[in-house]
Amino acid sequence: MLTIAQAAFHLDIPLRAIRSWMRRELVEGVREGRLPLPALVQAHFLRSLLRTGMSGTVLADVATDFGQLWPARQELVKAVSRRAKNVDFAQVLDEHTALVAVDADGMPQAIRLRSYWEQGVAVVVDPRTAEGRPVYEHSGVPVLNVVRAFLTGERPIDIAWEHSVQLDDVHGVLRVHLELTHL
Repeated sequence: MLTIAQAAFHLDIPLRAIRSWMRRELVEGVREGRLPLPALVQAHFLRSLLRTGMSGTVLADVATDFGQLWPARQELVKAVSRRAKNVDFAQVLDEHTALVAVDADGMPQAIRLRSYWEQGVAVVVDPRTAEGRPVYEHSGVPVLNVVRAFLTGERPIDIAWEHSVQLDDVHGVLRVHLELTHL
């Protein structure tokens, strides 16, 4: 499970926003300062809605619907579309659900992190792998291992070789971390 600060970093959400959502109970299930997967999925969804320009009041209403109707996609689209008339909610939901792996009951099992995905790198958070820390989807290598190796002076090509990760994926993760840390 990710800490609140780690979740804010990897989801590219202001830390204040996640804390506000927790206070308003829009992100639920946070225990000991860590977000379990369902809370991470909720925060990711709210991030998607926040980027559409949705107002805070409508966002709160939508978050409630999301928590209650997550498995029933059509009902969720109807409920939200009534509240957010200027947002193509079906598209937002499609983009969000494409990044969430679900089990047979429709409950989240893992989530691909959008910031990495946009760089062409498949990075997931899966509670069954690396204690729920971000890992490369295909190899299970923790992203932080790659970043730390780079920060200690290793060359990307050596990191790729050592961790059995494609060189382009090493570069992609490093680009995301540079962007998210605003260096």
